[in-house]
Amino acid sequence: MQWKPLLFSLAISSSLLGCNNDDNNQSSISYQLVYQQEQQFNNQVERVESFDTAQAFDNAIDQENITTSSSNGTTRIAINSPAYQTPGYTLKIDSMSQTEDTAQISYRLEFADAIPDCQPNSNTDFFTSAFIELSKPDLKIEAELISTQDCNPINVETLSTIFQGQIPTPTNITESTLFTDTAKLNQFLQSHDIELAGFEKQTPPLFIEEHNVGVFTVVTPTLTRSFATISIQSIKQSNLKYIVEYSQSYELLNDSCYTYAKPSQAYAFAIVENIKDLPVEFIELDNPLQNCTESDSALVDLLEPRAVLSTHYSNDKTKSKHNVVYTNLDELEQDMAAALTHTVIVVGSDTTETKQADASPYLQTVDMEQYTYFAIFPGNQPNSVNVGIDKIIELDDKIFVYYYSGRLLDNSPTIGVCQPAISTPFAFYEIPKTNKPIEFIQLAAHCGDKTPS
Repeated sequence: MQWKPLLFSLAISSSLLGCNNDDNNQSSISYQLVYQQEQQFNNQVERVESFDTAQAFDNAIDQENITTSSSNGTTRIAINSPAYQTPGYTLKIDSMSQTEDTAQISYRLEFADAIPDCQPNSNTDFFTSAFIELSKPDLKIEAELISTQDCNPINVETLSTIFQGQIPTPTNITESTLFTDTAKLNQFLQSHDIELAGFEKQTPPLFIEEHNVGVFTVVTPTLTRSFATISIQSIKQSNLKYIVEYSQSYELLNDSCYTYAKPSQAYAFAIVENIKDLPVEFIELDNPLQNCTESDSALVDLLEPRAVLSTHYSNDKTKSKHNVVYTNLDELEQDMAAALTHTVIVVGSDTTETKQADASPYLQTVDMEQYTYFAIFPGNQPNSVNVGIDKIIELDDKIFVYYYSGRLLDNSPTIGVCQPAISTPFAFYEIPKTNKPIEFIQLAAHCGDKTPS
């Protein structure tokens, strides 16, 4: 707790404020800023407190050698600032005027000393109280905070690796945002057909509200055919706001620039815990490597895959397999059977047993004449992790499959958090028949190593 004794008197006349007494019915008023103190915030604090007697006023200050006038001809108040995390503020009166029986007070919060670095992860909130005695009795008080000096923003650690991709069904979203409500985020994902690892599309658990995390969402501001990606460079927090710095760049395929045949929007998500109710400022940084334009780019289109089979098991047979493009049905059937062989722990013991799921239902719709089939095997992964397709791009001479390892919820209360147990996820997909070579590109994993508190 910091105590700041201030003993002085100041009179502000309406003429000094640029007001006309006759027109505004204002009169001069003087006041004494008796004392200031900074203390821990609690939800019971009122913005303005009034004291009926000098004794009550002095007791609230609770400091020796500070005694105010016992006159009944004054109004005694305490102005309490909003809560903040980084301590060291002092409250400064900017202006004071009186209209009839009301005193209007404008004040600022400024750091008493050098501007400190912010403390966004502090578990303690503070506020500053200014005890003021006005020269006239029985005044109503209107106090307004007109500005707050900010601390030096510091970087905020993200809870998981940042998600990136393209919105396949864009609707020209014009604003990036911060989601702190699971339902709204889920609605956003469904409306744009975005599969974000860690989110159930139908019945998402309330991990955002329960664990006080937020999802920062950055999108390109307008529809574009450019093959663009968004990279979130940093997320900073101050007493007053979050600052999200991001850049936009173009991916190169075969060292060439490409654009989508259909307009799209790029997106990036980042998950942060201990989220605060603060506004967000999104800042796009210049990218010196930005050298692609639509005029010098070839058109590409996105292929829509169909998932034939996708799940995760503890499986020794597929942990060392690599991504496969199938040329015959026997090989596909053999790998499906191997993938569906899994090890489980026998209930009530420390032993395990091997189980075999039936692959035949998944093979009934396979048509090697009309479709090309491939499988993604990322190997051993943290428990409850699946794989998914981010996008599939077809060029004249090659197909690129962008995939990720993501977090399955399975009613888990966390998001983007890799668990220590091991599983072996896999996914089988089909695309229209092609003889082009397929190149697999693994994106950053969609889970990290932190657990929300």
